[in-house]
Amino acid sequence: MPRQLVFIRHADAPKDGIPASNKSARAARPLSVHGRDQASASGAFLKAQGIRVDALVTTGTRRTQETASLVMAALGIASPPEQISAGGKNAAALLSKADGWMKTLPPDGTLIFSGHGPNLMHLLKHFRCPPGTLGDRHGAVLVLRREVGGWSLEAVHPRAG
Repeated sequence: MPRQLVFIRHADAPKDGIPASNKSARAARPLSVHGRDQASASGAFLKAQGIRVDALVTTGTRRTQETASLVMAALGIASPPEQISAGGKNAAALLSKADGWMKTLPPDGTLIFSGHGPNLMHLLKHFRCPPGTLGDRHGAVLVLRREVGGWSLEAVHPRAG
């Protein structure tokens, strides 16, 4: 199996009037019931694609970690072989780490990144994925496959439309 990258936008986690200035309360937001369903559906989609997990990257927020946990549960994985903390939501920091994450994988490995929309967009651009491919839906999944000369789009869930 070729090397794969899986990007998952965290599932729905309502803001419930939490002001943007209250960063710790915003980071601690849990998934909604709908968000839990979205994350489980994302995991079921990946299972149907035959995705296995070698490493998992999440940001430090509760919603990205809960999304990742539910995806792993849907894949039948109690915990992935290696969990790597993204260390925050700073896009520049994530980009500087992205190549390092890839170096930790075996040649046929798969890395899953569960994160926030804006940071996922920066990472997708880094891997030369066309803008807007992931969309703006919570729980959206995009799978890239490494081929000669770069990365190709393998699958998207849910499909726009």
